[in-house]
Amino acid sequence: MEGTRSGGVPFDWADRSTWAPALAGTRTAYVSHYPDLAVPGAADDIAAFTEPAGSRRLMPLSGRGEEEAQQCERILAASAAEWTVVRCSWFNQNLNEGYMLGAPPGGRRPPAGG
Repeated sequence: MEGTRSGGVPFDWADRSTWAPALAGTRTAYVSHYPDLAVPGAADDIAAFTEPAGSRRLMPLSGRGEEEAQQCERILAASAAEWTVVRCSWFNQNLNEGYMLGAPPGGRRPPAGG
């Protein structure tokens, strides 16, 4: 796994030098800006991200009705990348899989799926 916290090539939004190595050889990237596209500085990050991105198709997670997030979408649309915007009206996930690594007390995992 490349470009993950557990892979050999880390990706860190706060360290732009990690972006190109983590995206090397990819065609598509799902972009979930930390902590959110609506925070100050996100538009600058997205503008910088679209330039060296090894991926030619970018899919950002965006917020519905957030002017700052819409600015990031416009930056992406003006880039050379193909793009699809994923807009959600509500999203609550911390993207941390650490709690699933060990067996919980009692040795049972919560059911997942349908």
